[in-house]
Amino acid sequence: MAQLLLIRHGETVWNREGRFQGAIDVPLSEKGKAEARQLGAYLRDKPLKAIYSSHLSRALETAQAVARHHHLPVQVVEGLGEINMGEWAGHSWEEIWEKWPELGRQWYNSPPESPPPPGGEYYPDFQARAMEALEEIAAAHASTDLLAVVTHGGVIRAVINKLLGISWGTRGRFFIKNCSITPMRWQSRGLVVVEGFNDVCHMQYPVR
Repeated sequence: MAQLLLIRHGETVWNREGRFQGAIDVPLSEKGKAEARQLGAYLRDKPLKAIYSSHLSRALETAQAVARHHHLPVQVVEGLGEINMGEWAGHSWEEIWEKWPELGRQWYNSPPESPPPPGGEYYPDFQARAMEALEEIAAAHASTDLLAVVTHGGVIRAVINKLLGISWGTRGRFFIKNCSITPMRWQSRGLVVVEGFNDVCHMQYPVR
C-alpha cells in the first residue's frame, strides 16, 4: 500500500458562486489556476511516484500543474470524479430548496438515506466507487510510494466520512478547501491512517 495525498482541485467560478458542479466539466478560474501553480510549487520537491486525477478538467488542470515538475504522466481514474448531481448541477442550495423543497431537505439532511437528485447519482453508490478507486490506486503501489491524487471535495468528504465513521449529521463541521491536501496512509488488511486533513499551509508557498 502507499501514502496518498488527496487533493481538491483549484477554484472554479461555480465554486465562487456557490453552485453545485457535480459531473459538469467546469474549468478552473484564474484564481484556481494560480492556486494550482502554488500547489505545484509546494510539491515540486516531494518524491512523488505517481499522479492520479479525476477525468474532469478542473482536477486535470490542477494535476497537470503538479506533474510539470515531476516528469510524470497524469493517470486519469474516472472513479475519482465528483458525484453526479443530475438536474441540480449549476444550481445553488437556495435554488434547489425553491424548486425541489422536499427532496432538497431530505438530501441536505442525509444524502445516504435520500433518493438521489433527479438524474443524479445515489450517494451510497458514489461513496462506494470513490473508496474502490482509492483502494485500487493504493494496492498498485509499494508502501513507501508517495502519490498525488487530485479529486473533488465531495469525494474527499465521502471517504473521510466512511473511514472515520462520521455521521452525515456532522458534515457541516468541515469544508474541503480548494487545493487542500489530506494525506492518508493505506496499509494492509484494509487499514487506513488519516495523517492530516484539509491542509492549505502551502498556499503561501512561492511559485518557482
